[in-house]
Amino acid sequence: MHGSGLVQFRYMVERTLANLGLFRRIKFRYERTPAHFQGLNEIAACCLVATA
Repeated sequence: MHGSGLVQFRYMVERTLANLGLFRRIKFRYERTPAHFQGLNEIAACCLVATA
């Protein structure tokens, strides 16, 4: 095995960020308050975990 295994971790992070980019309201920030934006990020993460 080559390297320290960071390649697999980096792939997982990049894939997760790409999947979060599929949610339009996160890709284009429409919310005015940081709390609403954080809430939508959490909902999107829950959706990704539920479909995995």
